[in-house]
Amino acid sequence: MLKRWADAHREWIIIGVALPTGTAASALERAKSWFRRSPRPADHDERVRRIQADVARYAEARGRGEAWAP
Repeated sequence: MLKRWADAHREWIIIGVALPTGTAASALERAKSWFRRSPRPADHDERVRRIQADVARYAEARGRGEAWAP
């Protein structure tokens, strides 16, 4: 019965639920981007070193057969 009603009123459900939800999600992402620190080119080497250390740590753990590094 509910499925039949939803099928009959699909357009109104999209307009009333999906559209406002999508708009709110987009606005939230835009607001979050205002507070996100943009990466600075000067920090590039530091980020590369951190990623290299993470990859090396993962490779060592995988070599030891740890469960978190399959």
